[in-house]
Amino acid sequence: MIKKHLSALAPLMLIIVLSVLPVDGSKASDNVHWSITAEPDWGSQAVFPAQSTKQAAKNKRRGRYYRIAENHKNYARDPRQTTTYQRYVYQINNTSGLDTSDPISIEFDPHYQQVELHQIRIIRDGNVIDQLKQGENIQLLQRETELDNGLYNGHQTLLLILDDQRVGDIVEYSYSKIGANPVFADHVFGWGRLQAGVPVGNYFFRIRFPEEKSVKTKMYAGSVPVVKNTEDGFEELTWENTNVPPSDYQSDVPSSFLATTYVQYSDFSNWQDVANWAKPLFSLPEQTHTLIRSKAAEFKASNPDDLQSQVEKVITFVQDDIRYTGLNSGIGGYVPDAPSVILQRRFGDCKDKAMLITALLKELGVTAHPALVHSYDGTEISSYLPSPDAFNHMIVNLPFKNKTYWVDGTLSLQGSALDTLAQGDYQAALVPALAPQGLQHYNTDQSDSTKKTILEEYKLFDNFKTRGTELVVTTHLHGTEAESIRQTLQRRGIEDLQERYLEFYENRYDSIELAAPMEVADDRRSNIITLVEKYTIDDAWQLSDESTSKLQEFYIDLDGYSVYHALQLPEDTRRKQPFAQNHRVNVEHRIIAIDADGWEIPSGIEKIDNDYFTYISEVSAAGNTLTLNYKLRSKKPVVSVADSKSYIKDLRAMRSDANYQVTYTSTPAYQNWQKLGDQLTNFSNWFSQTRELMEDQAHNQQE
Repeated sequence: MIKKHLSALAPLMLIIVLSVLPVDGSKASDNVHWSITAEPDWGSQAVFPAQSTKQAAKNKRRGRYYRIAENHKNYARDPRQTTTYQRYVYQINNTSGLDTSDPISIEFDPHYQQVELHQIRIIRDGNVIDQLKQGENIQLLQRETELDNGLYNGHQTLLLILDDQRVGDIVEYSYSKIGANPVFADHVFGWGRLQAGVPVGNYFFRIRFPEEKSVKTKMYAGSVPVVKNTEDGFEELTWENTNVPPSDYQSDVPSSFLATTYVQYSDFSNWQDVANWAKPLFSLPEQTHTLIRSKAAEFKASNPDDLQSQVEKVITFVQDDIRYTGLNSGIGGYVPDAPSVILQRRFGDCKDKAMLITALLKELGVTAHPALVHSYDGTEISSYLPSPDAFNHMIVNLPFKNKTYWVDGTLSLQGSALDTLAQGDYQAALVPALAPQGLQHYNTDQSDSTKKTILEEYKLFDNFKTRGTELVVTTHLHGTEAESIRQTLQRRGIEDLQERYLEFYENRYDSIELAAPMEVADDRRSNIITLVEKYTIDDAWQLSDESTSKLQEFYIDLDGYSVYHALQLPEDTRRKQPFAQNHRVNVEHRIIAIDADGWEIPSGIEKIDNDYFTYISEVSAAGNTLTLNYKLRSKKPVVSVADSKSYIKDLRAMRSDANYQVTYTSTPAYQNWQKLGDQLTNFSNWFSQTRELMEDQAHNQQE
């Protein structure tokens, strides 16, 4: 998809050096994919605009100022000749700008692209220093920045390290990448950036495509006029944004929110066209491989009379036993391997897993379809122009027994029953096999898929610490909450989880200790995990800072921390932009506190209900038992600017209410009398026990 939050024009990256190749391509091996060529006739069109004295002075105070950012996309009738041209000019104004002058990096896919370097030069005091001819500082690197995510894309990077940069220098470089991914044939689509996280003098973007193509365009987060031209059977569209301020993002904006000016273009007329493009890529082979038939037969034999059980076993097998690893080099980023290959090698990425699930279900007589989705942009897809780059993930559309399930093969350790499976809530999906339906909007409506219930039981034996407090915590985790803990337990073990939970309570009570090992019960069929923690605490009642020598105040925190922390205030509370809240929150937190002295606390109910969450708290005291109930449920993932003030007010009220504290006061004299009474009671008990023992001994001697 598009990259929306870049703070600069040249991205920082982790680079692994696998090879350093000579500058002269003719002396290198045959797989060298770069060369030095002259600037194309149509390149280098952008010029630095006139600026006011105030603008110029402000830009000169920045460490590094981009004068020009120029990008051309020339779509040829032969996609192998499609060219992306880029040119950047920046000025180093001070030492900070010199320190942040990173190497120039050009990433490309050697399976279908060649790189042509046009110019790299430094302009100093009116003199031009040609760095490209000194090309010993050019290196070809193999980089795999997505290996941690289990993906290998085979991309290479040309790294150009400039010599002798100084404050006051103007650096200019340009290059072209020749070739387009053949999986897209001759389609014309993409995004053009017209703003960055830093000010730019001239942000220039141009596309050129065959005039027979019908290309639509759409602007986002700004308005830049387009200049149209037709020449030699090609149409040109040019946008030029001058003296561009930096894009401004507040904290906590939704990942799909755009405050950076972009233009999108596409020759796909509708989502059905995109589905028709994708359909051949994600269709099963006409002949089912023997490996697929054999594996499906195992699932049939496991429970011959229960088709749903067979379906569930297929999903669990692909999720848990097929490793997530993607070989996405070349067209591999879009074209899946054959299901039999995935089954045999036991690894694949999202599209591979989706195809394998679909193939195995087909052998069971169940129809399922691969579905294209976006991992976080689902709510916004319908506002974009139809194009393949609206999607970055693939799941499975499974109509079964009058219900539709959306199964994500890349998830693991999910519930083993269809009805308790936490489904991918991606909001919108394109199912290539169902092209006429176009873009489908769906809601999984899994009200309990993120449910968490916590019960804390305190037994407070003594206000003055002569005996410890017992605390038992019982947590029930449903759906995705259970799946997350299930993965944690497999990766790190129960001992690590127990230690983390103990550390949480240690932040409250200095003297807390484990009373028993953590207990874990996993009902994978229901997709519920139950955790039981047992502690002893010697300092549950804390002495307040408000205490004096005559009057001492003690307190205990009985707050609904799971509710309190479920929704967070945005860092910027004065909103100009919408902000994201944690969604799918469904928390119930109950506290029972038993104290020998009883509780003098009035009962009460508080409720806050708005368009974004519902919160209810209940307090009741009966005899020696105090009960607190907190419930929180979110409704929407994004808070609008118009509602931000009322939302923040309600959220603060909720968090204040959930931050519950019980206090009591006493005099030192009262405490001393109570301690004396306890001592006398202990002495009386000891005397009675001793007398009974002596009487028993005397009786035994008489016998």
